[in-house]
Amino acid sequence: MPLLTGLEVRAIAPAATGRAETSREFSKRIKRVKLIVPSEPNQEGGEDRNIAVPTPTQARNANANASQPNQAATRTDPSVADATAGSDSSLLEYIGDHEAISLEDAIRNKYSEDAFFKDILHRPKEYKNFLIDKGLIYLQLQDILVLCVPDVIVNERSVREIAISNTHVLLAHLGPQKTLDLLRDHVWWR
Repeated sequence: MPLLTGLEVRAIAPAATGRAETSREFSKRIKRVKLIVPSEPNQEGGEDRNIAVPTPTQARNANANASQPNQAATRTDPSVADATAGSDSSLLEYIGDHEAISLEDAIRNKYSEDAFFKDILHRPKEYKNFLIDKGLIYLQLQDILVLCVPDVIVNERSVREIAISNTHVLLAHLGPQKTLDLLRDHVWWR
């Protein structure tokens, strides 16, 4: 085996040589992919339940209506309630547990630092699919509500890189397509 010296030692072999890809390399490669929810979401196993995830505004209205005595509860199946209770933030909670930061708190009120989301903040009525709630921007895609992630830096790392890296690890390194599928269900960026 030849002994490498000088600049050859400093050069890192590309991931194509069989070396494991770092999360930074993975996030750079993923930037070229646009996250779009398919018209019919893929479902693995289980039965198909058409569950509509309410927007934060709809949830508040439902809570206000539930406090009135004349209104009856619309959900009777507890398994449906359990499925909708944690479906929105499970990925975000996982990232918070493993990064010691809450992704939602890290990006709250930082959308003005991103050129695309800054325009949405200044003219929200022109962007009908976007919802601004408690300093966070959500995108309504068909029947799901996803958190918009701006291009900002937290603890010297891109928030998007943190999301990609943790999702990749959560899925036991099953590859970019599985990672994108899970990200697509919870977050959106441009």
